[in-house]
Amino acid sequence: MRDLLALLAAIIPPNDYQHRNGFSNQYLLEKLTPDEHQAVGQALLGMLENSDDPLIGETLAHMKAVDALRALGLDTSELVARKRAQH
Repeated sequence: MRDLLALLAAIIPPNDYQHRNGFSNQYLLEKLTPDEHQAVGQALLGMLENSDDPLIGETLAHMKAVDALRALGLDTSELVARKRAQH
């Protein structure tokens, strides 16, 4: 497993224009291993208790959606590739 603090810093950058303008963490979330996914999810829940940063909640919602797609047997990497092609 990669360093959890480094993952969190990449997934939730500082809440300012310079770091968030045009930012998307979807490609990072799609590449998480199951262990990383669980650890990041738990850490984000903890962060949510002490922050009103909307990106934390949005990220948790996206992670739950990815879980649902994987449970259905869908390949989420293809969906991410399509999303990137749209931008």
